Amino acid sequence: MIVLGHNSFVFESTGRTCNVQPSSADLGTATNIPTVDGALAYDCPYSGQVYILLVRNALHIPSMDHNLVPPFILRAGGVKINDVPKIHCESPGVEDHCISFEGSDLRIPLQLNGIFSYFHSRIPTLKELHECEKIFLTPDSNDWNPHCSSYERNERAMLDYEGNMSEPDRRTSHRVVFEDEDINMTDSSSEIASVNVAT
Repeated sequence: MIVLGHNSFVFESTGRTCNVQPSSADLGTATNIPTVDGALAYDCPYSGQVYILLVRNALHIPSMDHNLVPPFILRAGGVKINDVPKIHCESPGVEDHCISFEGSDLRIPLQLNGIFSYFHSRIPTLKELHECEKIFLTPDSNDWNPHCSSYERNERAMLDYEGNMSEPDRRTSHRVVFEDEDINMTDSSSEIASVNVAT
């Protein structure tokens, strides 16, 4: 799931909440985490231009200092992400360890914090929200289900019974469901305050 921390701007609450459990049940469950639509400002160090990155259906945890955006959901939204660090590439280029967007000149080079890829972002000003170019970082959808079984079925269909790539015309494609009520969400009327990004 996408998680927005306090360094982002929340412009709408979806009215839903979600219970979040980390990888171990021993760590407990965070309950009634609001699901929101938000925005991040990205200052391009090359052009000097400010871009507004729009995020749909994110969990909002104001106590977090950064944002978490899984590469999977970026790709599902049509964003091109090369998340292999340049130091691990045989012949690195500017497109390696980088995020780029179809129809935009924006290219966001990723940096490393330890072994985690990230880029700097901040809360946009109201003026920037109205005047700067807006780009969707995630799918522009009212809802999406990270547990949708179509992802697994489509991935499995890529290989044949011998573990080789299936011929394209022999692959079964399953529809990805973005609006699915079967995820642990409930109605909520939580107030949302303001909304940085790590991938």
